[in-house]
Order: sequence, then C-alpha cells, then structure tokens
Amino acid sequence: MPVISYFFGIYIRMYHGDHQPPHIHAEYQGHEAFVDIVSGEIIAGGLPTRAARPVRKCCVSGALNTRRNCRKIGRWRNASNRSTPSREPTMIKLTRAEYLGGHRLRLSFSDGNNGVFDATGML
Repeated sequence: MPVISYFFGIYIRMYHGDHQPPHIHAEYQGHEAFVDIVSGEIIAGGLPTRAARPVRKCCVSGALNTRRNCRKIGRWRNASNRSTPSREPTMIKLTRAEYLGGHRLRLSFSDGNNGVFDATGML
C-alpha cells in the first residue's frame, strides 16, 4: 500500500479500491486506524491523541488534497463504486510469530489465518 504522506512519525497510506467510506490508513508507533477522508473521524482501530489530532486536522483542512493525492482519491472512489457492496472495515493484525529455524517463521493472524513464511528468497 503506497504511503501518500508522512508527518510527525505518522504514516498515511491508502489502498486502491478499498471498502467504503473513502478513508486512509494512519499508522503511528504500532497503532493503526482507518480514518474518514472527509470528516477525519476514526472508523476503526485507534491512535493516541497526539497522533489522532494532526491526522484529523489534515483530513478536515484538505491537506491530503494535493493534486497528486486528489487523483489517487478520485481513482479510489471510481474503483470503489464499481466494486462489490461495502463491507465492515477489518484490521488484520499479526498475533503470533514462531521462529522455525533458518529463515522460516510460523505466523498467525487475528482473522484466523496462519502459515509458514520462508524469507530465504528475499535474502
């Protein structure tokens, strides 16, 4: 997912064709939230107050509406309008990682998925 902005240690990302309503993903020191682009309200997840305030201000003031980001948001909205009906936002988190030896990890996620990740090909 591309980073569309970075400020005060906060990463702002956006998925193309993600679920409604139009939102950004804000990440700050291990916290993550889905934030409505228009209102700046947190839809799911959470951020500490020191991160939530500037993210909200950024959305409400239109600071994310640079020409480049407006194109991304427009493409996102167009793709969303053609996609399947909206679904509840779901944050999937890594819940467990177990070292298996070599460059392999057994990973478990909050949505119930799990598997073995082998990083050998990445090194």
